[in-house]
Amino acid sequence: MKILGLFAVVISLVGAAAGLYCQIEYVPKMDNRELYGPVLYIAYEDAKFFWGSVALFAGIPGFLLGLIAGIKKVKIGWIAVLLGIVSIIFGLLQSTHMFS
Repeated sequence: MKILGLFAVVISLVGAAAGLYCQIEYVPKMDNRELYGPVLYIAYEDAKFFWGSVALFAGIPGFLLGLIAGIKKVKIGWIAVLLGIVSIIFGLLQSTHMFS
């Protein structure tokens, strides 16, 4: 179970890192549509959607695997659950219109 917990932490960490990268790099560029032009703006929008999707779809298995490990009394599983929630929130913010 400890290996499952470590695997869940790694997956959740990748998702959270992808979401944080997208939040720092691409989300601020979405406000300056006139500055970049339509072609570059669409490219930035596609990149934002891609990195948000990576965060979302890495956070889901990280959360679930961390939950399984956490229920089996592996404390690192709960770290994976928290990172998975962060990753899922980043993904929902960036790749869906749920919060727009």
